Amino acid sequence: MPQLKLLYAEPFRLVLIPNVCTYCSKVNTKVECAEFQLGILTCDDHKPLAVRDVRAYLHRRGQVMYKDAIQDPLFTTTGLLEMDIKVRRSSGAIENNWKLAKPSFGNRCLVSLDDSGNWYMIASLRDDEIIRGVHVSDLKMVLPATQHMLVDRFIERLSAGFYKAEQEAYLTAVAESSDNPGPACSESNIYTIHHPSIGYGRVVIPPIKGDPELFG
Repeated sequence: MPQLKLLYAEPFRLVLIPNVCTYCSKVNTKVECAEFQLGILTCDDHKPLAVRDVRAYLHRRGQVMYKDAIQDPLFTTTGLLEMDIKVRRSSGAIENNWKLAKPSFGNRCLVSLDDSGNWYMIASLRDDEIIRGVHVSDLKMVLPATQHMLVDRFIERLSAGFYKAEQEAYLTAVAESSDNPGPACSESNIYTIHHPSIGYGRVVIPPIKGDPELFG
């Protein structure tokens, strides 16, 4: 197993970057995505860390991956993923024939918490020609009263934190990183920094080449 260099990582833009594992600099074979073109590159050895750190990132943002959310009984026992649903427009009007959208190349259909404290999912109309958010609580409009408690329990689970365990493990890694800053900069290009909102972390910065004045 390659020597571990980073104890944790933050998702970053997956555009024009070296194809190496974020944690150990080994040529990567996988990517763990948080959003479109945002994620963590990882080798097979460190995939569990990438999964943990992406989930912790989503926890802090009030988001849950579609693939994790649909494992809840609300979806596995009701057929909601295939049935027509109703969407409440800002005018108060109710529209029919929408469906819960499935992830696509540019839309990961994350379950998200809005500014008003309501959880919502992405609904689509006419094969994703039109998309908009639908409050999870409004899914009751197409379910019988006997299944409304599934909606309430799903919302409770979302609010309690789908990824609470991963966030706690992430914070432990952050604490361990700050307690053990690792090798000096002269030994490698790994730097321990403190970000005002993220906290302690380590970043990989390639050696500066060329005229130093250009980088002053």
